[in-house]
Amino acid sequence: MVRRLLIAETVQTFAKAVAKQLKEEFSIQSCSDGEAALKAIGRFQPDIILLDLHLPKVDGLDVLRTIRGCHPQVKVIVTSYLCDDWVCKELERLQVSYLLSKPCSVSAVVSRIWDLAQLSEHPDLQEWNEERETNRILLELGFRMGFTRYDCAYYGLLLKYRGVDGGISKCLYPMAAKLCMGNVQQVEKGIRDAIKDAWENGNRSVWEVYFPAGRDGQTHCPTNEVFLARMAYALHQRRQQTALQRRAQ
Repeated sequence: MVRRLLIAETVQTFAKAVAKQLKEEFSIQSCSDGEAALKAIGRFQPDIILLDLHLPKVDGLDVLRTIRGCHPQVKVIVTSYLCDDWVCKELERLQVSYLLSKPCSVSAVVSRIWDLAQLSEHPDLQEWNEERETNRILLELGFRMGFTRYDCAYYGLLLKYRGVDGGISKCLYPMAAKLCMGNVQQVEKGIRDAIKDAWENGNRSVWEVYFPAGRDGQTHCPTNEVFLARMAYALHQRRQQTALQRRAQ
């Protein structure tokens, strides 16, 4: 399968560094302004777009609005020096997959591009990949990629799956904070906010599989600790099922 990546980036040295790491697996086109990006999108039909929010001629937000109007299926990773509340809310509304604050590393961008490429292929019977499956189960529940709270939930669940224990506040939160480049309080709040958002706006039928109604017939939004424990267990079950499927082939 040929993956098509469009890099719309003002700093061409950065664009070339990203392209160099992905050129063996992706068909890549690059441009340095918004007008060229819009033309390339129609002509090249990319699967994934790396979009600088501060493009000349046509800015990144206007490019993104056009993308969502004409090509809603395209996955978009945004990079920006400005990440205030208004920008974040607008990017969330426009269904950006990831928002990376500049300056950001080439390796971080490449990793996010690979995440999206793998998620879009639904590799049900590939070798088990805990990072991919952690992303997948969160997306099934309705967690929204692209913002700090998603990263907090992702790393929190991944660490819980890997067996980090000894107290969620004393061990897991501090370890997740290092991965999220934040502090313990930010991680705790980020996970709580991500759970609440997905609970209220996500796929309720999927939630009910893991968090069925209690004796009173009611379902309740889980705490951080309950959520991480139950979903880590669900990931372990998925791994066992994948192993059984592969042995049956």
